[in-house]
Amino acid sequence: MATGAILIVDLGFQPDQLRSVIGRLEKAGFRYVLFKTPGKHREALSTPDNKLLLAGATSDSLPALRAQLQETARGPATIPVLVCFTHPTSHIKDDELTAPEIDDFCLAPINPDDVLLRVRRLWQRCGVNHDEFGQGEFGTDFILQDEFERVKHTSMNHFGDHSGLRRIIGQAPAFAAIKKQILRLAACDVTILITGQTGTGKEMCARAIHYLSPRANGPFVPVNCSAIPTELFENELFGHEPGAYTDARQRRHGLIAEAEGGTFFLDEIDSLHPLAQVKLLRFLQDRRYKPLGATNYKQVNTRLLAASNQNLRAKVKEGSFREDLYFRIKIVSLSLPPLCERREDIPSLAFHFLEVAAQEYRRTGLRFTRDALQKLSHYAWPGNVRELENVVRQAVVLAEGPVISARDLKFPSEDDGYSYSAGEPFNEAKARMIAAFERDYLQQALSATGGNISRAAQYAQKDRRTFFGLLKKHGLSHLNKSSTEKLTGAAPRV
Repeated sequence: MATGAILIVDLGFQPDQLRSVIGRLEKAGFRYVLFKTPGKHREALSTPDNKLLLAGATSDSLPALRAQLQETARGPATIPVLVCFTHPTSHIKDDELTAPEIDDFCLAPINPDDVLLRVRRLWQRCGVNHDEFGQGEFGTDFILQDEFERVKHTSMNHFGDHSGLRRIIGQAPAFAAIKKQILRLAACDVTILITGQTGTGKEMCARAIHYLSPRANGPFVPVNCSAIPTELFENELFGHEPGAYTDARQRRHGLIAEAEGGTFFLDEIDSLHPLAQVKLLRFLQDRRYKPLGATNYKQVNTRLLAASNQNLRAKVKEGSFREDLYFRIKIVSLSLPPLCERREDIPSLAFHFLEVAAQEYRRTGLRFTRDALQKLSHYAWPGNVRELENVVRQAVVLAEGPVISARDLKFPSEDDGYSYSAGEPFNEAKARMIAAFERDYLQQALSATGGNISRAAQYAQKDRRTFFGLLKKHGLSHLNKSSTEKLTGAAPRV
């Protein structure tokens, strides 16, 4: 049974919705206090025993709820707020959905399992141990995975089957802010530059922006700029008329014409040749283009999104990217964090990839062991989410039993044996290999001791100060016991 209670404020729940939500919370072991009169919950906000505010609201009652939350500042001890929008949200503005006083929300139709998952996440954010909140019918070792499986088909139904947002998994603060930005940016028909390291999900975010925008019924046309030879760039984007060149016997529409009424996404835009940059710049100025061999310009109604894993500002300074094009595509920017900055999301992402791969390879029923989750959570992930997906897929194929343990997880550093090039200077190769060894050793020591730095230092036969200095040197100083517990859902056992 959970210690603490949920404050449920009914400002718009339908009777059957309220019954099903309360029944699901009770079954999972949560206590609650129900308020049906507006404002009566204010005194309860300051009670330490109350851990979370769950409100059922409509477009009419939301302004009053927000005003109450702003006035009371949620009490002396700030508690998370989850709002269930009990009716279709077509009249609710994006800035209301992402208001700072609202930590999370559920959209109609309300699914009790989705509500439960969000309650658990917010409950954990309060610093409550796994043992303190109700396990209900879930076991301790696989509670996160069971919850994920329970809600896999219900999350974000409001956005439709083709929405990229339902595939954007993550509740870490750094990534939750990105999801809120996506909701805001989708409503504005503005050019956006999406930046981030390779594998952070730039195209997925671009798709989410498209499918949440007024252009959702139009096409989403992605183009990888690095895959188009410079001499074919104009033909691929703008098309050609018959007779434009020797083999041009028929009219061919370009990719830009295919994006009419929708979104045109240019990935790896930093790889464009300077000549291609000039041609793209001309198009961006007024959305007019001329197919090869044509005499008249054509107009297209499309939104442009661009992405890059490079520092375009630095490329502008070095002269390899046009400054005027840079400012054309960077009206608004969206910077995606690397996976190492949102480690809280690693378990959820791993469970998602496990489910997808298990179905694809006909290995349903596979589960992670706790040591596997710890190993995943401590790895550096230089390849970000894409690398995590590849590691999980490989483990699904190679795992011999019904569970995936730590030994089934193979990272690239374990496969290449710290390979080096014969042309690399000796001192550079030596320094790089030593750094790789140190980082891997530190990660294994933390994993073996459940993230306890003092015990890991003893494991390595180093004093704690020196060991912590090594962690800080390799960017691992944030991986302590408390973060390990949050990532795995319970205190680790060694």
